[in-house]
Amino acid sequence: MANTQTSTLMDTTDTRAAFPDAFNGHDANALMDFMIKDCVLDAVDESEAHGRRFVGCGAARGVSERLHTGRRPYGWHVEAECCDLFEFRHELVALQRAFLNERPKQNF
Repeated sequence: MANTQTSTLMDTTDTRAAFPDAFNGHDANALMDFMIKDCVLDAVDESEAHGRRFVGCGAARGVSERLHTGRRPYGWHVEAECCDLFEFRHELVALQRAFLNERPKQNF
């Protein structure tokens, strides 16, 4: 029988709060504390079908749901439901894919 390694990285309240805080704060150094050296991140809001892919690149997987808010470069407001799918290796993020429920331009 194969030995299965499970991740405990995202299992604490502090960690679950710190990860999105690193994204929202545009803090790449803090964000990389959660990622393995060869991770793959597929971000939202780009022209490619998979989003903008960041490659520094599992068995353990995770998911997060969130409300994505911000401003487009052209100035209009964005607010949409989003989810992230994760793969973990050695208790760090090996792959992250973000999916956004795209909405028409909003005039908030």
